Amino acid sequence: MSAPQLTVLEGQDLCNNWRNMTDSDKGTEIGELKGFLIPTDAVADLKANPDVEGIRVYLAFDGDNSEVKLVVVGTRADATGEQIDIVGAIPDTMIYDFTTPCPISCDVNSPLY
Repeated sequence: MSAPQLTVLEGQDLCNNWRNMTDSDKGTEIGELKGFLIPTDAVADLKANPDVEGIRVYLAFDGDNSEVKLVVVGTRADATGEQIDIVGAIPDTMIYDFTTPCPISCDVNSPLY
């Protein structure tokens, strides 16, 4: 089972939404935020790609649903050894918007809640 993927433009929009929010807006949105649920199928998809050496996570905001999100991309080392995002660099670009914030998807019995 594959995790839902985003286009580069969709990923940019979500990340830019977060960056363009005022600090007070961000405070309102993350005030109740406790964590994120990350499905393992998306991590498995990233791990299955032989070009992926790491995973980078960006804060994002879905204005349509008023949800703080994580946009996740695979990374690989460039010629200097720096990890760069695999976004539009190869045919198998993988940008994921698969996280669900808590609250919305929470384990209220967890000692971390």
